[in-house]
Amino acid sequence: SVITVLKEVAQKFGYAVIAFCLMPDHLHLLVQAKEGCHSLEQFIGAFKSVTTSLYWRQGGEGKLWQRGFYEHIVRQEEDLATISDYIMNNPVRAGLVEEPEQYPWLGQWDEPIM
Repeated sequence: SVITVLKEVAQKFGYAVIAFCLMPDHLHLLVQAKEGCHSLEQFIGAFKSVTTSLYWRQGGEGKLWQRGFYEHIVRQEEDLATISDYIMNNPVRAGLVEEPEQYPWLGQWDEPIM
């Protein structure tokens, strides 16, 4: 699954996944680079490549992801909770569920590295 690939690629490329939400047409990620990690571009590129290959093997055609991605650097630790809450509540704001816990494609795996 896309979520399994996310976890595996994040670990391989040296990123802590603080929060994620896979929406029908986009993905929100809050990640933190660990010491000695690969570049964010390499991490996201590998994630897109592996998930696209899985998509094609299951009969999908064409592009799965748009070119590039939007990134925002979090500069203050207290902003992490606000951003994480925003990500976790995305399916509620989109009207997909009434409570975040009802949405199966979101989660929080890692604690921020201090």
